[in-house]
Amino acid sequence: MILCFTKSIAFSDIVRLPLGEDLQSIIIEQDKQTSYLLEAGVHRGHELVLKEGDSLIGEAGAVLSGAELLKGWRFEDPYWVHDEPHSKLIPYLDDESRVWEQRANYPHDLFCNDQPLVQRMALTRFLLTGNYWFYDYEKDKIYIGFNPKGLEMELSGLSNFGLSALEKGITVKNVRFENYATYNLRPAVDLGADAVFENSTVSGSHCIGIRIKSNSIIRNSVFNHNGLAGLHNGGDSTLIEFCEFGYNGWAGFSGDWARGGCKVPGVTNTIIRRNYAHHNIGPGFWFDINANKNLFEISEKAYTKWPLIETLIIHRYGTLAAGDKIVLTGNTTSFDVVEVNSVANATYMTLRGAPKFTFAASAGRYKFTPTGTFKSLDAPTDTLFVADSTATNLSLIHI
Repeated sequence: MILCFTKSIAFSDIVRLPLGEDLQSIIIEQDKQTSYLLEAGVHRGHELVLKEGDSLIGEAGAVLSGAELLKGWRFEDPYWVHDEPHSKLIPYLDDESRVWEQRANYPHDLFCNDQPLVQRMALTRFLLTGNYWFYDYEKDKIYIGFNPKGLEMELSGLSNFGLSALEKGITVKNVRFENYATYNLRPAVDLGADAVFENSTVSGSHCIGIRIKSNSIIRNSVFNHNGLAGLHNGGDSTLIEFCEFGYNGWAGFSGDWARGGCKVPGVTNTIIRRNYAHHNIGPGFWFDINANKNLFEISEKAYTKWPLIETLIIHRYGTLAAGDKIVLTGNTTSFDVVEVNSVANATYMTLRGAPKFTFAASAGRYKFTPTGTFKSLDAPTDTLFVADSTATNLSLIHI
């Protein structure tokens, strides 16, 4: 196995984090700017807090999990049930978040082979119709409507988060963070300024996957199946590139708030480059609340194995309706408007036939300058982009 580090580090300087040990107690004993090697395997129930300049590098197959593995299911006609005890670390009810469905208030989630099931609020035969579950909190008893034999069933709730690294200069590489019962807008991974997060995955956080600060680099990583959003950017001059944002926003939170793949509110000089967003409930990328001087860039060449997404959503464009066209200035290429939805004071458009273009905001409206033609999909599949009417000086280019 070959390990690559940003800084020159001798192998003798690396502190190992072994499977089955108290990892945070090892970290507490070290000085800042320490490099840690997370051993392969699933490390359950740890809450890691790093110091300034620390590095966390994972061996192949290194996983930090906030969920307990559920074995010993039994059949109780017509359901399969798992009896107590289950972890009580996380409160059952989070009533601080803005929710669309009641289930979003309950941070515990049940996963089947790392895929979240939909929590129902009552025990009925509806559980037998699909990937649903019910949690009787008073009896601490879990119900599902299918036979779990041969499946990995996990319940989140062993820890509040996976990594809190709010000091400057943290590096994380080759680590998977999965299945955390986060609540009250907390992320599974929380990074401070000047962080580097590469070749890693954050999946199955009930709320936010990862939150970042200024001057951070997020590269070659995957953010999927997070209940509210994959990534929230809370700092200026960040770089987010070669990342995937998929299946986020599933937990029932309000869609007009912060739900989707990647949200960039109130920041400047952020670059979002050559990423892929798909199957998010909400926008794939969302610039909001006075975001200024940011760049959004797509490259068809970068990910030829991934389909180009043809759905574009823009905040407050005007009074468009299905069947209208947005004709690009100086070019006969146009968008077909296939759907228009109004939520509160925002207008959301689904567009088909997106060309290559440069995009800039001006006086609350948007000017399109074409540079070519996209390969179009057969039908709209996802929300690619949202720009709030307060977002200015925003460039959107295709190369």
